[in-house]
Amino acid sequence: MQADSEKSGIVRATVKVSLITMVSRVMGLLRDIALVYFFAPVAWALDSFYFAFTIPNLFRRLLGEGALSSAFIPEFARAREENEDTVRFASSVVTLLFLFTIGVTIAGSLVCFGVLEAFDFTEKTRLTLTLLGIMLPFAALVCTGAIMGAVSQSLRHFSIPAALSILLNLCILGALGIIAWQHWPVEADMTVLEKLRAVPLQIPAATLAELTSYAAIGVLISGALQIIVLWPALSLYGLTILPVFDFTNPRIKTVLKHMGPTAIGLGIVQINVLIDNVISYWLSVHQVGGTAPFEGATTYLFLGNRLMQLPLGIFAIAVATTAFPALSTLAAKKDFPKLGETFFSSMKMQLFILMPAAGGLIMLSKPIVQLLYQGQDMEFGAAAVYRTCAVLALLAAGLPFYGMLQVITRAFYAVGDYVTPVKVAAVMAGLNFVLNLLCIHLPDLYRHWSGTAISGLPGQMAWGQGTIINDPQGLALGEAGLALSTALCAIISVVVLLGKLENKLTGKSFAAKEWKEKLDNFAKFFCGALASGVLLGVMVHYVCGSMPYGPELEFRLERVVVTIAVSLFFYPVICSICLGKEYEHFYNMFRWRKKNAKTENSKN
Repeated sequence: MQADSEKSGIVRATVKVSLITMVSRVMGLLRDIALVYFFAPVAWALDSFYFAFTIPNLFRRLLGEGALSSAFIPEFARAREENEDTVRFASSVVTLLFLFTIGVTIAGSLVCFGVLEAFDFTEKTRLTLTLLGIMLPFAALVCTGAIMGAVSQSLRHFSIPAALSILLNLCILGALGIIAWQHWPVEADMTVLEKLRAVPLQIPAATLAELTSYAAIGVLISGALQIIVLWPALSLYGLTILPVFDFTNPRIKTVLKHMGPTAIGLGIVQINVLIDNVISYWLSVHQVGGTAPFEGATTYLFLGNRLMQLPLGIFAIAVATTAFPALSTLAAKKDFPKLGETFFSSMKMQLFILMPAAGGLIMLSKPIVQLLYQGQDMEFGAAAVYRTCAVLALLAAGLPFYGMLQVITRAFYAVGDYVTPVKVAAVMAGLNFVLNLLCIHLPDLYRHWSGTAISGLPGQMAWGQGTIINDPQGLALGEAGLALSTALCAIISVVVLLGKLENKLTGKSFAAKEWKEKLDNFAKFFCGALASGVLLGVMVHYVCGSMPYGPELEFRLERVVVTIAVSLFFYPVICSICLGKEYEHFYNMFRWRKKNAKTENSKN
């Protein structure tokens, strides 16, 4: 009975957190739409904002939500089990983290502002350093908030920590609201929407660029609000965090010791992300013949990645998180055949969800970008739409592999191997850097084959111009090449880690023959899922293409909503054709759970 109660609690918490995460992702999407809405006339300033925000955000992911939280939660749980003073322990960790991060970030901010005074930079570089100086302390605040959120999770309260990122989105939207209030048009014959859209158009470009500092201040305020929200919440849970300077506690030393392997692995991943952003920023400022052909590269890369992260964050992370406890339990029991079965079942679930999502995103990339970012006045022009679509489509091609990586790495952690994923991640980081430098110069063959002339595309010539291909427009992939490199590295990582996991498990009384049978079965499922994703993509292409396009919101919304509705209706039919018995298995699992839920309700 207790086990059933525990499972019900986990399911309820998972559903609740997933819903809150979905709200947060949608709010983040609205935030990005609003930023594009306001600052599209100065795309270079939006580049500066996104690049400057990357630095404190990486700090947050590495410390606050990464290595420190992963090392803290198990130690906090042990302290509770052994009836130790958990309030003093948690307060000491929060105090240590805050003092360290606030010292580093304030020093970084002073360096940014000092460099601005000492040297003469271009307008874009000056704005980037200014925004970075404003937002760096956000890292200290949000890291402190994240570790307080980890305390809340350890007490089995998940909702508030999951909702904290909503504060960031609200603060940025509030900052944009202040800009609109300060520059509100007075023309009486305009609608509210027309007045709102007229705000950025009537502000001089230099002034509009400087107003990105409002969004940066909103980011900083959101970090303080996270602490303000969490502190009383923890007090209500019976744990009041106060400044405690007891850094000699053995448990703190254990937390810092366990941070090492996780920090190395996360550090490699985050450095990889940072390299992508540095290269995209370099692309956005790199001048050829007095102009920057790839201006806006950071913005388009960020926007495309945000759209790809929507299905990844809502579905893939949920599947991997749910699978992790089961994999860990089976590993502890040394039941490796059952572990392999659970592992491949989770991998299939990722493909079942993410293959159609990938096919849909690739084929619907243009309608989605037009719907979200291109207003009726076309301020976000055809070239901006195309470049964002190229990033989204190439990132979406790797979407199933990003999801599978979440499961594979957790399988290694379940069997106690934290080293192999780090080694592979390090090699992939180096490979990604090399591929980045190569792929940004590759020709955009799709644009070449389609023969569509789009005004305003980058004029940088790709490798092969004048020999293999001959096109008057610039064909270099640019920031889309960074997306291609990311997808390729994800595919290679899955293949390499699967091979290493096979060696790991077959060496633990899990017969190689059993693994091969399961791997062959998974390969067949992969082919079926790929076929279903391709067929769904083809159907999406024709359904969407048969609908008229107009710049008005209703036309853009209709194309996306109707196409998605038709896809959801026909996808089960496509799966029944391509997956056969495997699809029946998923369907029967759903029916079984539904039937059990009805049985439990009738008993109650």
